[in-house]
Amino acid sequence: MGSSDSKLQFKTMFSKLGENYIKHNDHNFWKMLFIQPLSIDDIFTVISPDDIRSLRKVQPANLGTIIYKCIEQLFLFSQPKNFFSESTSAKNSLHLLTRILPFVFEHDDDGFVSDLFFNNVLPGSANLLSVVGGATSSNQQVIEQEETSTNNTEQASSTEEPATTTTASDQKTETQTQQSTSVSSEQIEQVKQEIDQLKQKVEEKLENNNSNTPSEPAKKDEPPVEPVKEAPKVEEPKETPKPVAESSSGKKKKKKNKKKKGVKEEEKTVETSVSSTVAESNAEEQSETNEDASTEVTLSESPATVGDEQSTISQQEPQQIVEQEEKIEEQPVEQTQAVSAETTNNEASVSDEKKPLPILKIADMNLTSSLAEVMLQTLMRCLFLPDFTVPLGQFNEDNYISLKSDSLDENVLWQVGMGVPLTKGLRSASWEQMENRNDILRCLLTCFSSVLYRDAETCSEYDNKFLSLAVSDRMPHVHNLVYSLLNFVTAYDPRGSLPYSSQLFTDHYTQYIETSLHVLSVLLQHKPKGYANVYHTFFQQFRHTLDMTHLYSKMTLLLRNVVDSHNTYLPSSQKLIEFYEEVLLLLWLILGEAPIFRTFVCKELNITELLIPLLFIIQLHCKQVTKFPIVQLAAFTILLLSGNREFGVALNHPYKISTPLDVPVFEGNFADLLILFFNKIMVSDKGIIRGLYDCMLTIIANISPYTKSLSMLSSVKLLNLFEAFASPRFLYSSEKNHQFVALLLEVFNNIIQYQYEGNVHVIYSILRRGKLFKDLTQDPDLEPIKAAIMKKHEGKQGAEQPFIPTHEWVQSWRPKLPLYTITTLIDTLTPDVEKICSQEYALKRMLLCISKTQLLLVYCQCLIPS
Repeated sequence: MGSSDSKLQFKTMFSKLGENYIKHNDHNFWKMLFIQPLSIDDIFTVISPDDIRSLRKVQPANLGTIIYKCIEQLFLFSQPKNFFSESTSAKNSLHLLTRILPFVFEHDDDGFVSDLFFNNVLPGSANLLSVVGGATSSNQQVIEQEETSTNNTEQASSTEEPATTTTASDQKTETQTQQSTSVSSEQIEQVKQEIDQLKQKVEEKLENNNSNTPSEPAKKDEPPVEPVKEAPKVEEPKETPKPVAESSSGKKKKKKNKKKKGVKEEEKTVETSVSSTVAESNAEEQSETNEDASTEVTLSESPATVGDEQSTISQQEPQQIVEQEEKIEEQPVEQTQAVSAETTNNEASVSDEKKPLPILKIADMNLTSSLAEVMLQTLMRCLFLPDFTVPLGQFNEDNYISLKSDSLDENVLWQVGMGVPLTKGLRSASWEQMENRNDILRCLLTCFSSVLYRDAETCSEYDNKFLSLAVSDRMPHVHNLVYSLLNFVTAYDPRGSLPYSSQLFTDHYTQYIETSLHVLSVLLQHKPKGYANVYHTFFQQFRHTLDMTHLYSKMTLLLRNVVDSHNTYLPSSQKLIEFYEEVLLLLWLILGEAPIFRTFVCKELNITELLIPLLFIIQLHCKQVTKFPIVQLAAFTILLLSGNREFGVALNHPYKISTPLDVPVFEGNFADLLILFFNKIMVSDKGIIRGLYDCMLTIIANISPYTKSLSMLSSVKLLNLFEAFASPRFLYSSEKNHQFVALLLEVFNNIIQYQYEGNVHVIYSILRRGKLFKDLTQDPDLEPIKAAIMKKHEGKQGAEQPFIPTHEWVQSWRPKLPLYTITTLIDTLTPDVEKICSQEYALKRMLLCISKTQLLLVYCQCLIPS
């Protein structure tokens, strides 16, 4: 936790963002937002939502700049040369992005997000006098007051010949080269005079400052030149902050900062060579001219090369050079007066190698990338940095630098399991490293959260550009991220060593596992337009036997905790994990994207271990309206598995275990369990899961061709369910209720055609209720039905108009019902069954008759020529 002084200073600096436009290269200001040792709780406490909303409204350019600065710090921290740098600025950047971005996405009517992250344009730059180093129009009076000290020089220079500025696009390169080497003697003499004036003016200001200081009265009589020489030494560490990572543009900025140290270097320059003075002055003029060149500077703009700078420098007039140098000469003096002891101490606490860089640094190295892509790539790299998120002892820098997005590096994985042998010794991460991982993952989720601020009508069509970038092949460490998150989640064992151990100790891993599950689920759910999701591609190629076995067993263990926690001898002796819903969602997504894995678990592994937890979750929440999505997800997972033939075959295993499922006692297999359970859920439903009836009946229809034998109890329950759905009161009460009847008829047809011999109980139940099937072949009398429906809705005011069946509606679906096979069976076997039932030992003879009929059918099929 940060100290109260750090939080107060951070709050003060952040409040200044809403007052005036802060220059992007004002390092003394920006670094104070990154060097304070604050936790994420401190950041969320200090920065209120109203502060961010107000900042976006009043000073959008400052808000865009601080977002860029955060990304800049993370980018530089993730470079290989800075692996072992101090991480306070990177942590603060993560916390600031996590805090600010939700309010940036909240209202994007002004195009703030698209301008900053995808067009690389600083928001609000049109309202600035100068985008880089300028001020807002509301602060123009303040700027004018600060420039009153330079009016005399400006008026004097205004009488000279007006300067003309040319650009590279207006003149050819040869003309620029000639101008860069031709400086008249009159211009040289003029520069000398202006420099002398500047020296006198600075000396006068220093004398005035010394005369106003009561603690040093003896310095009035001292020569005024000595303080001028010492002034740059005081400001040198503030004016020339050393970058974390340095490129060619960074070296240029060092040269520019050296020109800002004061009059001392100017004096030496005048004494040695006038031509070098002009060149140095033009270099400074070029740096400031580039900053004030337009009112809409993009973040992707890169500094010019050295040759371009020299060619542009030669085009500046001496008058403009003198005016610009006057401002530069005054800046160290003014800043010297504002230096405090507290700021000096804060600077001493941070090494020169960890100070922030100017804006546009990232753009210099990624000219073709948007800021959003750079941010996501940087966050992905930060997930696998040595001593920040990965233990230092297992890191291999050579492999890391040459790693591609589709490569796997075992040395940076967070946990053993899939992708890395269990025998490989990976070091355990510290709590600080785990917290850093969690912060980065939460920042990624924040970047993906823009869809939460869309209306329900437009949400389905909304293109989440951040998420589309995250699932593209331009992201690094894709395989490392998938294996690390999966291994981290599956390594958790919810079973305690002793009863009530979860009540005695706090489990800190759960929050990290929840965040990992959220990130994986979001990445797997997204389907970008125009290209494939790299995470979908990964699971489509997921085929390693040991990895698939490990993933299934661990995911089943986590879901099994829901059953075990509700089925203990000692109440609440085992803790229920809070993230079992996220585990279920992730399992459903993986099964949907990994067909090889889905077939493998149904054929090679015990799929019934997964079936019991899924059914129990449905039973646990089927009467809660708020939990309907969880019930729906569990039902869809079973539906997805039922599409595989191996799943239906696996349900023929005998059911001999005891489970807390609310089903009658029976002797049979898991297919009986599935039918009895769905029958119980649908019969006792109060309308909460009405939308899942077709899903449950489809599951039964999918497994029916492979069900070798159903018990008498499940056969009777299946016919009872058909009777309830085929009754006129239910069948004609809704426009789509006939679909339930069609699905049950498909179940009976599959059993008759493929599993006739082993399902005599189903055949007998069909014969006993043959009238139900016969009634469906005849045209119904709709008048009594209409009268009953209207009478039911008479007393209801304001309710929706009830559905009224018509003969045209009945004729649209009744001829399509698959009744032929069933009616043929009824017509063939009913006379024999009735005859046998009238004699002694009726049941035994009936079963024998059915078996003989089956043999006769098989014999007849053999006689039919192929």
